[in-house]
Amino acid sequence: MSKARVVKLVLSLAAIVFVYNSIQKVLRAAAVRPREVDLPMMMPASQPGDYPAETVTTLIRVDAENQFFINDEIEVKTIAQLGVFLKKMLKEAESEDAQLIIQVKVNDDCDQQAAIDILNVIRDSGISQVTFVE
Repeated sequence: MSKARVVKLVLSLAAIVFVYNSIQKVLRAAAVRPREVDLPMMMPASQPGDYPAETVTTLIRVDAENQFFINDEIEVKTIAQLGVFLKKMLKEAESEDAQLIIQVKVNDDCDQQAAIDILNVIRDSGISQVTFVE
């Protein structure tokens, strides 16, 4: 094998390694949270009186275009705005000595990452009562 061919092969291999490392960096940067963490949760009530007397229920819906809606009325443009809204809701519920329960409704055609983003922002907001609805 000639010296020129060896140099070409080494340069090709270096280019492949560079592209691979670049792709890995992009994939790591694209993930909001590359890890999954268990959310504390409450199992469904077995008796009607199992929930606290005062509860505030909020629905977060994701449509097929990955848009977020709160109680089907308020459209939230970004996941950061959703986090701010949820922290405000939690603070209001706590001031009224009520428990905030978040219901999540995800369209079958939305991106899986959108659902993960919602769970992450709920956890980061300090809310532990989450349920999925159809």
